[in-house]
Amino acid sequence: MHASSFPLPRQPLPSLAETTARYLRSLEPLVSPEELEQTQQLLAEFGVPGGEGERLQARLQRRADRMENWITDWWVQSAYLESRLPLAVHSSPAVVLPKQDFNDWKGQLRWNGSVNTTRHPLQIPLLLHLTNITDPFVLFSHLVVSDSSPFCLSHPLSLCLFFPHVCLLLLATPFSQFIVGEDGSCGVLYEQAVAEGPPIATIIDHVLDYCKDPVPVRAPLIPLQLPKKLYFCFTPEIKRDIEHAKQNLDILITDLDISCFTYCGFGKELLKRLRLSPDSVLQVALQLAYYRAHGELCATAESASLRRFHRGRTETIRSTTSAALAFVRAMADDDCQAPERLSLLKKAVEVHSTLTEQALAGQGIDRHLLGMKLEAIADGFRVPELFMDTSYAVASHWKLSTGQVAARTDCVMCYGPLVPDGYAVCYNPLPTHVNFAVTAFNCCQETNAEHLAGSIQKALDDVGALLGNWGVGSDQRQP
Repeated sequence: MHASSFPLPRQPLPSLAETTARYLRSLEPLVSPEELEQTQQLLAEFGVPGGEGERLQARLQRRADRMENWITDWWVQSAYLESRLPLAVHSSPAVVLPKQDFNDWKGQLRWNGSVNTTRHPLQIPLLLHLTNITDPFVLFSHLVVSDSSPFCLSHPLSLCLFFPHVCLLLLATPFSQFIVGEDGSCGVLYEQAVAEGPPIATIIDHVLDYCKDPVPVRAPLIPLQLPKKLYFCFTPEIKRDIEHAKQNLDILITDLDISCFTYCGFGKELLKRLRLSPDSVLQVALQLAYYRAHGELCATAESASLRRFHRGRTETIRSTTSAALAFVRAMADDDCQAPERLSLLKKAVEVHSTLTEQALAGQGIDRHLLGMKLEAIADGFRVPELFMDTSYAVASHWKLSTGQVAARTDCVMCYGPLVPDGYAVCYNPLPTHVNFAVTAFNCCQETNAEHLAGSIQKALDDVGALLGNWGVGSDQRQP
């Protein structure tokens, strides 16, 4: 397949000077002048000729020359595989699909059968390979549990006692699964370590289009055997573990605060006619919404796809900019007039569009910074002071995790926040409206998903009014 397809270029390695300069600019709206000055000194020391930065950059370049992709393996390991948190809420996103109209339970089963058609059981060689594994880390990577941390607390020797039951916990399903409810509600759950949102949205569009006009399938000439009910023998230990997993999942569900809504004031068609990036306009509106809800801006991460490069995954767009800060402050200033606000809005949108272009071209800063940090660790060097800096901690504490997952289907993706005191906001811009999903944790008293959702709607109203007063009324919102 790869041999016959058009070869993709390798993901480029950004220059050290450009990354450090862009990183410093990204800190301006987030840290104090004193912290910014301290970071500037650290960057100057880091980038001196023959210093730490140049040494790590040279090693990264050698890695880029000999590997298919210089960062993807490290990124998948650090972002997904090393996490000991449960996949549900913390990692695996869900997609809310349009509600289906089933006449009865048979219709539900038929539709479920159309979208869930494949299962890939583990092959016998893999099972034999797993039975010979002695490395606990490799073994743990094949376990599906509600929380992997308890296994880390066990004695390694206990694995030999647990091993007869390991096959019951092996991941033997595809990375995505459609979930169909008897009331017509349906959605998709998938494992993010394999793919990010946009490819999943493309698959969903294809599957739902197929379900609307499926290819007729002829009945087999030979009658199929009647299905046989399978009986499983659960030991008391397995029953206890299952019950414990159910309790942990219930706690996760109870703690997740979700607010989904459709904003009907405008969609991407209108913004494109104005020659504005719909995503950039929405990102600036999110900055305004958070500022109004919390009185300040925060570190904001937006995921950008690097699929244009061979084995590329994602880069981070840092949406919190000095231009966005100037705009939200102008919106809070009663003395600031509409023309000036509009000018600042356009400037903030332009800056975000530029950052997006840089990220999509493989010239973002976050994967480069991560690569230098992990290169230092892999080579046994001390971690540079740059990564111990207060500014680095503040700018990497993603209180606002955002993402545009565009699909032709009238759906929206949702996932949990990256940090306990943060939010996750995912949106699907459609021609005439935008679907949003906002999440937060109930255990944090500082965050409230419904409150931020209301602030987002108000921010979009005000942005729409600035861009032309296109009848963005409260009666156009749909819960």
